[in-house]
Amino acid sequence: MSSISLIIDSGATKSAWAWTLDGALIHSASHPGIHPFFSDDSGLEEAFRKGSIGQPASPAAIFYYGTGCKPVSSQTRIRSAIGKAFPGAATIEVNTDLLGAARALCRHTAGIACILGTGSNSAYYDGSQIVRTAGGLGFILGDEGSGADLGKTWVSAWMYDEVPDELGQKFAGQFGLTQAEVIEAVYRKPFPSRYLAQFAVFLRENIEHAYIERLVGDRFALFLKRHLPLLAGSGVYPVHFTGSIAVHFSEILEKTLSAYGFPPGRIEGDPIKGLAVFHTS
Repeated sequence: MSSISLIIDSGATKSAWAWTLDGALIHSASHPGIHPFFSDDSGLEEAFRKGSIGQPASPAAIFYYGTGCKPVSSQTRIRSAIGKAFPGAATIEVNTDLLGAARALCRHTAGIACILGTGSNSAYYDGSQIVRTAGGLGFILGDEGSGADLGKTWVSAWMYDEVPDELGQKFAGQFGLTQAEVIEAVYRKPFPSRYLAQFAVFLRENIEHAYIERLVGDRFALFLKRHLPLLAGSGVYPVHFTGSIAVHFSEILEKTLSAYGFPPGRIEGDPIKGLAVFHTS
């Protein structure tokens, strides 16, 4: 008997939803990100209920991959919220976004899987499971090379008047920010990493400027130098990336990989298609 499966991949900023029937994609949607660290139980349940609106049919199995899901307590909360929003689901699996990236990028072969989105993370995947991880410390302690990290590095330099005048003036004119507003958003308002990551768009729009190209390259280099030496197989297996930052700055990322001698793998913006393939292969 045919049954519908729902695959959800969620970062801090956005989530991708895909409904499949017998391995074929029948419906997809995009929704705001879901993060157990920044939402209470009712907020999580509401996020899944909103995502269920307009679905083609109730899924029998749900496979969720999300940021902030490493702690067992987070997995339990997410699983409970999904169960309330989708009471007809017989199977609910909750995993980390990093395992989702590894399955989407490496499928059933060994490799290094990395995320460069709002946050950053990396893992050595042996073809069936994650063996070792590096990173995942959040934008205050880590997240090197991520959107939040690029935004934080840029806006900090701007606030210290370290950026070239023409770039600083262009940024100020485009966003109209004051230092007080930045501090309020980062230290007192919810979703500070999402707030900082928005400035990566400005960096992408002005990537031809040598200062910005160097800033992005330096943060990618720090990601590689901190993460990859901790992972078995680095320098041997291909290094795959997923996430909006990896895609939008792919040229600089590939140059940085080459400079440090790491074999490049896939660079994909959204792991949802790869996950659909994984769950039907």
